[in-house]
Amino acid sequence: MILPHYSRERTTSDRKYIRSAWSLNVAPGYGVTSDYGFYNKPYTSNQSYMKDSKNPYGSRGFRSPGPCESWKAYRSGYPGSLWTWSDYVTHGIPYMTISEEIAFDEHYDLAEVVSHIPQVPPSILIDNRIAAVVKSITQVPADFSVINFLYEAKDFKRSFEHYKRAFTKGGLRLKDIPGWANSTLLDYSFNLSPFVGDILKMTKVWDRVLKKMKFLRDNRGKLVRQSFYNPTLWSNNPFVGQEIHRQEHRPPWWAGFPNDSWMGNSGRPGSPPENGYASLEVIKYEASFAASWYLYQDLQGLDDTWANLRALIAKTGVNNPAKIVWNAIPFSFIVDWMVPFGSLLDYLAIQPFAGEWSIYDMVNSVKETWHIEQVRTYAGQDVPNSVFRNPIVVQRYRRNLGASIDLHDVDLVDFEPQQQLLLSSLFAGNTLFRNGNKKAKKL
Repeated sequence: MILPHYSRERTTSDRKYIRSAWSLNVAPGYGVTSDYGFYNKPYTSNQSYMKDSKNPYGSRGFRSPGPCESWKAYRSGYPGSLWTWSDYVTHGIPYMTISEEIAFDEHYDLAEVVSHIPQVPPSILIDNRIAAVVKSITQVPADFSVINFLYEAKDFKRSFEHYKRAFTKGGLRLKDIPGWANSTLLDYSFNLSPFVGDILKMTKVWDRVLKKMKFLRDNRGKLVRQSFYNPTLWSNNPFVGQEIHRQEHRPPWWAGFPNDSWMGNSGRPGSPPENGYASLEVIKYEASFAASWYLYQDLQGLDDTWANLRALIAKTGVNNPAKIVWNAIPFSFIVDWMVPFGSLLDYLAIQPFAGEWSIYDMVNSVKETWHIEQVRTYAGQDVPNSVFRNPIVVQRYRRNLGASIDLHDVDLVDFEPQQQLLLSSLFAGNTLFRNGNKKAKKL
């Protein structure tokens, strides 16, 4: 792959000036002493940024892909208002300058909004990147492991007895219900659901073998673009419904001032008003992971009598003894939650065909859409309903060269909510409900 050249960076926006602000001076006992009237103020409703590289043409006649980082932010709704003031004394008389700036991009510039948005955890990205690499190097990827299926089929009888207990007279006592429910969750997650899923895959495995063999034969000796796509990246984003940033600010100039201060004739400044705050709240989140590469293959034996059989062996996972043994080890799935060890074992699969299998120009990318509300709230009791909301949509994209796999990205404690639930259930099955859940050890 040719290294990136000609790095470039650019920003665009619809920054414009609108006549939407005024300023005046106020002194106690004198009222308004100076009115500066309206003046123009800048306001931006959309902004974009991109940093990428323009690469030279490669040996195959087209430009090699380069890294790219970009974002687009759109703000809609009424801009809202921002009140500011400053205090000073002239010839012994205290003055206050009050300004209302309806275009309040001083509060949150769109680039600042983007800077507060969290990044996708590296531990999630590494799982997708490994899956993409495994797909790129595997001639015939396995849909399931038939040997592990046969080995675990004996547990289906135990599952039947477990569910039968709930419908047998005297088989389930009231005190046994919590333990039975916990065992049901474990049995469904680790036994019944995978068992039924493998059966469904078996019904389609031969058609998938024929489809894969046709692809290999039709594209032999050609350069073909391949891809891996995950449309539900970071589906359990913990920031949805949460506040990701907050900063304090002052309320409107007329809120929180005693009547006998700036607006009266006491000759002294008013007490400080209560502070409000501006915040960013995540309303909705969508993200996807994609990887692409060019495959050149010139495999031998694709037209042999036994070619389809060799592909079937690979499709059913028989060609990977190391992964078969790993899947048979109790609780190995917990290690896979922490470290993608099971996915890494796919590297050890015995490929069914000899010949050239080359990968070129692999890239991986993440595309995100953040739906955010910019909220400004005033805490003064005199303005209890002063809340301004502005929807903001941020689209962020990042493309990296190669697989970008870094084992430092592995997080040993970054469990998803479903994994946390199953771990808690396993713990309960071997402690609180130990007598009623002997089989938890054998999962």
